[in-house]
Amino acid sequence: MNVLFISHSSVVDVYQDKLRYLGRRPDVNLSVLLPAVYREGTRLVEAWEGGGEYRVIKRPTLAGRYGRQNMYLFIGLPGVIAMTQPDIIHIEEEPSSLVTRQIIRAARRQAPRARIVLFTWQNLVYDYGTFSPLKPQRYIQPRVERFVLKKLDFLIGGNGEALEIFSDKGCTAPQALIPQYGVDPQRFGRRPANPALKEKHALRGKVIGYVGRMLRMKGIDSLLQALQRIADRDDWTMLFLGSGPDKERFQALAGKLGIASRIRWVQSVPAADVVQYFNAIDMLVLPSLTTDVWKEQFGRVLIEAMACGVPAIGSDSGEIPNVIGEGGLVFHEGDADQLAGRVTELLDDEQKRLALGEAGAKRVETHYTNEVIAGKIYEVYRRVTNAHH
Repeated sequence: MNVLFISHSSVVDVYQDKLRYLGRRPDVNLSVLLPAVYREGTRLVEAWEGGGEYRVIKRPTLAGRYGRQNMYLFIGLPGVIAMTQPDIIHIEEEPSSLVTRQIIRAARRQAPRARIVLFTWQNLVYDYGTFSPLKPQRYIQPRVERFVLKKLDFLIGGNGEALEIFSDKGCTAPQALIPQYGVDPQRFGRRPANPALKEKHALRGKVIGYVGRMLRMKGIDSLLQALQRIADRDDWTMLFLGSGPDKERFQALAGKLGIASRIRWVQSVPAADVVQYFNAIDMLVLPSLTTDVWKEQFGRVLIEAMACGVPAIGSDSGEIPNVIGEGGLVFHEGDADQLAGRVTELLDDEQKRLALGEAGAKRVETHYTNEVIAGKIYEVYRRVTNAHH
């Protein structure tokens, strides 16, 4: 089967890991269309050209350099579809994105028999009527979404709420729950803690870890307040790994709460070094908060830590509890008292901490490696092609 896979986020090399497994399938001829350059977060990224298991096609875009995923468009898209003649077009863009509509319209002309598979993360219902009357998104995005939902042959949700939302909006295509990305066991796994790293950062006692962006919506206020509640214990250190616009505010709050001496702040490190930090901590905390415009869609850092045998403590925001499963503990978002209790549980009970870490590692191996995710996507491809023979 000829598959054309399209995704702005796969310009990043590690986000192509699952494609290596898809490309190795003997009956899959995989082509990957990427923006030549795309703004991922704060940096412009030139599309990675893959490792040879599939063909990478790079095309210029309109607005891709601004990272506005709902508003960018490919230049030269019809020619790509005509050249690849796909049996399946797999789109990793939201249903309300202009590029999704562009791809489906081009496919109707250039490859009318192609099956359309769409991946979505969206776990909040957006009320487009709240956009300013002067904003074109108020009128364009709901129309694009209605058009797209009628044209799908299969919908993949990165979380269960996404599938519920679009079912409620009238999408009748078959569905599957499959995360967009997994972990690479060669990159993330249990290793002995690096004594030099622990000494460098003065990590004493049990180490509580947070890895990610320093943003209010990540619930770091709650975590700091929870730590204040266990400040009388001398058997822990807190490690924050990451940067972001709210970092200085969190540092000031830690000082105000009287726990600054117990906390180590480490700026972002190269991706290859992150696994060393996971193996230097005894538990990972992801205390995310739900807002009007954001809810945790997955929590990739959870499966990276769990793959290293680190138990996770997460809030009940979005998909976090479903990702953690038996690999950790959950608390009600924003509840510093309950979070302090969860941390205390793992500080006091080494057997439980190790058992949760073992269960988490097995959970990742079963559900969240890139090879497993690629296998589930391949079954979707088989389903949509068999359904139309």
